[in-house]
Amino acid sequence: MEPSAVQEVVDYLDREGRRLPRPVLEALVLSAFQRAQISRGRAAELLGVALEEFLKLASAEGIPVFDQTPEELADDLSRA
Repeated sequence: MEPSAVQEVVDYLDREGRRLPRPVLEALVLSAFQRAQISRGRAAELLGVALEEFLKLASAEGIPVFDQTPEELADDLSRA
């Protein structure tokens, strides 16, 4: 995945020694994830949380965290 605008903003602010307020960062990261600009793992990394925590946050905001059909999920679960 190529760098997203969110990543560029975060990198720029880090170089400047500045940080976004947490709610703003969460909104940017969730938006980029929802538009498939960043992965689940990268989103968690940008927010400084474990993947599980990011998945809970995205779910709480109504953002799907898996892009599988119910059939694909059932198949994956049957193989686990």
